[in-house]
Amino acid sequence: MKKILYFFLISCFSLTIISCAKKSSGGSDNPSSCNNSKASIVGNAVTEKCSGTDCPVSKVVIWDLDGCMIDVGESVMGAVDAASHNNSIYIADDGGFYWIVGADNKIEKHQLNYPSGYKESEVTGIAVNSIGDVYVAGMVRKNSKEYTAYWKNGELVKAFRENADWYS
Repeated sequence: MKKILYFFLISCFSLTIISCAKKSSGGSDNPSSCNNSKASIVGNAVTEKCSGTDCPVSKVVIWDLDGCMIDVGESVMGAVDAASHNNSIYIADDGGFYWIVGADNKIEKHQLNYPSGYKESEVTGIAVNSIGDVYVAGMVRKNSKEYTAYWKNGELVKAFRENADWYS
């Protein structure tokens, strides 16, 4: 009886392994194929070796896990954060704007607006809610003081200060 049970368990295990094995898509085995990646890495790239402040304008880029790269656009300060929503990638750029890269690789650049008296200081993060509103976090300057701020769809919503020794 034990032999029958062991045979049954080994057969079930073998069937599980076979049924869960990676299936061939029938496509090319070329690792440079850029169509199958489910994850992306957002970052900055430069066109030449440099260090510190002598670097040329960098490019915001997206790499997929197949090693393919999408050149999003030029950036003085660089990408600082990214989020995804509905197959689009949203990238916060410390230069005072954010990028949207759609599922079809259509690229849109959106400027953050600064009301009178406010000046650009720093962009620190980005998030997208369930209905597609884009929120960007960062800092602004007014009258030589830094304020924590956030934007909704490019419009400054609120700038505030806290009595603390850290960023909000």
